[in-house]
Amino acid sequence: MLKYLVKRALARFARRYDAEVGHLMVVAEHDPLGVLRLQMAQGLGAHRFGLPAEVYAAALLVALHRADCGACLELGMKMAEDAGVAHDMVRAIVLESVPEDSPSGVGLAISFAQAVLDGDHCLDELAEQVRARWGVRGQAGLSAAIAGAAYFPVFKRGMGYAQACMPVTEHIRRFDTAFPQHA
Repeated sequence: MLKYLVKRALARFARRYDAEVGHLMVVAEHDPLGVLRLQMAQGLGAHRFGLPAEVYAAALLVALHRADCGACLELGMKMAEDAGVAHDMVRAIVLESVPEDSPSGVGLAISFAQAVLDGDHCLDELAEQVRARWGVRGQAGLSAAIAGAAYFPVFKRGMGYAQACMPVTEHIRRFDTAFPQHA
């Protein structure tokens, strides 16, 4: 019964977001409880820690872009829109074309994510700015978004589904044409 419910939930998610979930369906066949636990672990990275949706999405999308899984990036873009982030802002975040000093803080979140992923020498300074703006709670949210973004691309590749990870640029174009103003 659990296997049926898990597979049904995965199929519903796949239809809603036009997402590839074959790797999770395979696991559900052998360990449906394992899939539920994987989903719970991913949910830890989805908690925004009080951050505005677009700021959280900025860190998540930069990290997904760096994970180089176009399908995961596209899914993250759709989910950001579902969280209320405007289509044009989602696109600007992915193209990293938001100025660091943007009033919304999105540029700071992008710079912070880049510094975390690169191990950049300016990370301490950016972390200080993040804490000044959103507190330790916000810093934890950005850090969770960055770490969580790597979770499914890595898992998917480990399960042998790397072929589902089309180039990122292909998925940005697909998002713009097939899902303008995704709702």
